[in-house]
Amino acid sequence: MLSKNDVFLNLDTNLDTNLDTEIKDYILYLYDEYKTNNISQDELLYTVKEIFIANNINDNFTNEGLLQVIEKLYIDHKTMLEENKKIEEEKIKIAEMTLLENKRREERLEREKNKENNKIRYINNQVVSTKGDKYIIEKEEMTEEMKKTYTTIKPFKKFRFH
Repeated sequence: MLSKNDVFLNLDTNLDTNLDTEIKDYILYLYDEYKTNNISQDELLYTVKEIFIANNINDNFTNEGLLQVIEKLYIDHKTMLEENKKIEEEKIKIAEMTLLENKRREERLEREKNKENNKIRYINNQVVSTKGDKYIIEKEEMTEEMKKTYTTIKPFKKFRFH
């Protein structure tokens, strides 16, 4: 007869190689049912023994050894789920960071475009130039008297020359 440790090690290696994922998931489901008191420990052990016998896994084990193996399988499964969750969270963080970087890059490019197109120059809250000239010749405003001295060179409409 094998000792508990021998059975534990032997069964543990066989679990990884002989059981497919559906059977492992079913055993984990049974263990969850046992933890929530929906089935008794005897029912759990009996069902798992039947599964092992049906899959030609060594059936020379005690109930305590079998329960240890199931608990180890459950713990391994939980740690695997936690690791997968951490990996998914890291992937999400990386994706969010790249999206944020892309958004910042696009905003920066838009700002640069707006700076290039901003060619309107103001002096005293009045538009002085729309071409972006940095140096502007200031024109003096004409008074009414100065306007009267100017004459137009254009002839009036009724005196057309053809």
